[in-house]
This record gives sequence, C-alpha cells and structure tokens, in this order.
Amino acid sequence: MNAPAGAPAVPLLPGERRFPPQLLIFGALSLLAHAATFFLFQVAYPPRVTIPVRTTQVALLSGDDPDQQQLLRWVESEDPALVAASAHPVPARLLELEYEPSYLKPRTPPRTMPIAVPLPERAPGPDMAALLHSVAPPSPARDARVPRAPSELILSGGLLGRKLSSAAPVWKTASTAPLEEISVLLGVAPEGEVRFAALQKSSGDHQTDTNTVALLSRLRFEPDATGQETTWGFAFVVWGDDAYPARSPVP
Repeated sequence: MNAPAGAPAVPLLPGERRFPPQLLIFGALSLLAHAATFFLFQVAYPPRVTIPVRTTQVALLSGDDPDQQQLLRWVESEDPALVAASAHPVPARLLELEYEPSYLKPRTPPRTMPIAVPLPERAPGPDMAALLHSVAPPSPARDARVPRAPSELILSGGLLGRKLSSAAPVWKTASTAPLEEISVLLGVAPEGEVRFAALQKSSGDHQTDTNTVALLSRLRFEPDATGQETTWGFAFVVWGDDAYPARSPVP
C-alpha cells in the first residue's frame, strides 16, 4: 500500500504485518449471520403470546347486603381492641395479702413410734423330774411284714404277646446288693426255640448276667404261624424279693 504524496513513509517494525484483508471478509459473514438470525426469530417465528395483567378491583363493604352484614358482624366480634379494653375485676385487698410459704403448713403429720405394749409374763414350766416320770414307756413295735414282690419277665418287640410253651424259669441270684433291670436281645425261630441271646443292659453283677442269659436261651415259645424266619424282641427281667438269697431273721 503506497503512502500519499507528501506524507512521510512510516517504516514497519520487524515482525509487524500489514492489515489482513481476510478480517473484512469474516466481519461481513458475521454481519450476514446476525441478520439471518434476526429474520428467523422476528419474522419466521410467531410472536410471543402474553397474558395481560388484570386490573386491580376494589370491593366495598356496605351494610345493605345480608352476606356483607354477616362478615361485618364477625369482624366486629373479633376486634382485639374490645378484649384489650375490657375491665377485669380486681379482687378486694389483693395487694394487702401477705406471702405465706408452702412449707409452713404441714400436709402430713409426722409419724411417731407406737406405744409399747407390755408382754405378759410366761408361766413357769413343769418340773423336769415329774415330766420324766409321767412319760409312759414306749409300746413294743409291731412286726410289720411287707409283702414280697416276685420277679417278673417282660417281653417286647416281636415277642410281645407270644406265649411260652415251657415253664417260666426261677430267677435266682447270689448277689445281696440290689440289682438293676437286665435287658437281653432274643432271636426266636419259628418253631419256638431261642437261637440268639445277647446281653444289652447289665444288672450290675457279672455272674447274674451269665446265669440270666443262659436261662433265657433255654426258653421255648409256641410256634409262630406268621412264617417269619426269626422273630426279634427284647426280654426284661425285673428282680423281685424272691430272687435274692434268704436272710436270717434278726434276733
């Protein structure tokens, strides 16, 4: 760009450029874009619908309308000035009463100790010598005999209700100490003989257990008509007084 005639030429500094023409082109495009946007929102779109503000209305209350008369009476009854102006009756001699603390007036009288009642004197006891002589000699004790409880054989399981064809054994023991109830598992053949006998619960005496298992092994039952090969059940022996050795009478 040439300087006008008669004007001094201004030299450019190092690195300084002349005015770029592209800036004018971008400015023109930006102006066209703003104009298109203004046309789009102001002409193409419909105008905004606004609701006009309602005018303020003033209603007057008069005493001619019955509904307004009722409202006026309610306002008059709720007037706070009437309550504030009402006179409260003041009790007579209100300011002349003296303060009385509550602790000066007892509510519950104190409890006192009850009056001691004199106890009556005890009568003298009887003479010890006269008391010993008045005691009658003890009567001889009667010989109270307790019935002897017999020993008992109880069957359970598959042998419950099955009858014996042989005589019931006599249960005897050489032990003088009380024995526990003995339990033996029995396996009985259809013919009635005992094929299996195993001790389940001991009586507390080994010799008694051995003799009892041997006696139970020699039992004979009535034949079984159900057709089972072996009937299993338990035999319980409850020891009675007759199983223990006889004791000599005490003199």
